[in-house]
Amino acid sequence: MPGPNEKLPPLTRMMLTSMQQAKVLEDEIAKSLGPQEAHRVVYSEKLCTGQSSWGGSPPK
Repeated sequence: MPGPNEKLPPLTRMMLTSMQQAKVLEDEIAKSLGPQEAHRVVYSEKLCTGQSSWGGSPPK
């Protein structure tokens, strides 16, 4: 993970923020449904969640 004051390209910031919000949602749902069910719900294809792999060189 980048450092707290590290300058990042906009796309990288957006993707990191998106990933963090999925974890926040999963943690909230886990309070009611438990961790396994929360993970299943948050990453369900029925919620339009997809998986992608991005590659390239590290930001400069």
